[in-house]
Amino acid sequence: MKQLPTAGLITLKDKKLLLAFSKNKQAWYLPGGKIDTGKTSKEALIRELQEELNLHLKAEELNFSLIFRLPHMVKIAFKWSRIVFWFNWIKQYSLALK
Repeated sequence: MKQLPTAGLITLKDKKLLLAFSKNKQAWYLPGGKIDTGKTSKEALIRELQEELNLHLKAEELNFSLIFRLPHMVKIAFKWSRIVFWFNWIKQYSLALK
């Protein structure tokens, strides 16, 4: 069964969770995306955050990760996502929009 390697960010500040909104899907989601071949989950996540939210995150700001294997639907085909969720607890505004 095929796997789709992805990376996501879970970041909390003052008991608030950072989410992104997709106008196409009309849904809120955790920011992140696909891990391209030859890239690490950190590199992919940093790129996705810059593209999707114009957030500039440094690799050392990612505290630790958990790996999940979850089912999802892609164009009617059933696949599994291998998601690496990176965590960041913001002490100051290191993830401020730039």
